[in-house]
Amino acid sequence: MKIRTDFVTNSSSSSFIISSDKIGENSTIDDLYRKIRDIYVEVYESWQKTIKYVEQQGYVWKEITTIIPTFSGRDDTQEYTRYEFVDADGKKLRMSNDENAWLVEQIKENFDLDVEDHYLNRDLPNWADCESYKEFLNYFDNRARDKDDYKPFYLYDFRAKDLEFGDNLQEIAGWYEEIYNTLYEIVPDWDYAESKLMIDDVRKAFIAVGDFCISSWETHMPYHVIEKLTEMSNLSCWHMG
Repeated sequence: MKIRTDFVTNSSSSSFIISSDKIGENSTIDDLYRKIRDIYVEVYESWQKTIKYVEQQGYVWKEITTIIPTFSGRDDTQEYTRYEFVDADGKKLRMSNDENAWLVEQIKENFDLDVEDHYLNRDLPNWADCESYKEFLNYFDNRARDKDDYKPFYLYDFRAKDLEFGDNLQEIAGWYEEIYNTLYEIVPDWDYAESKLMIDDVRKAFIAVGDFCISSWETHMPYHVIEKLTEMSNLSCWHMG
């Protein structure tokens, strides 16, 4: 497995390229979706168990939300969430560094979760009820715009007949030297690659390293989900700017 850790073009993004045999025999994009969904379910169930464990130790996990502006040039804002251990009355505890480190380590050891995972929520996301990738996409397309209307990931099947070389695939190709170099040999003037490359060239370059791609453009994936997808992947890239 190779992980690219240098600069990528999107300041907050993650990408995973995976072979179909890692999912199952004759796997489809729906099989991949359900595999990812099961990982999310596992992580969020662990999160619920962790909350109960913290309460059993006499603490409460308090969610602290800070509103910060985005860098989109618009008046949009983004919520940044962190968690603190407090007592049952909601007052901040004067925990020593050793006490805090012990509780954090117990959570990691028993539930394999990082308390600094800011992209975890207390409840399993509603989209986990979706049984197919199409249902997943429709779920978000039909939602009113609010703080939770982002798609946590996109899926690409490089074998699909309707595959298109759009901006997303061009950016993903730029993240991985194995793919980028192959396509660059065909079209050195990369800024105009989309109009000069044949989709079969793109397909072959990607399939040489994997059949599917999972991409999260805003890095709303919990870190633990990222870790599990990285373990499954042939190539992966995670970048926070």
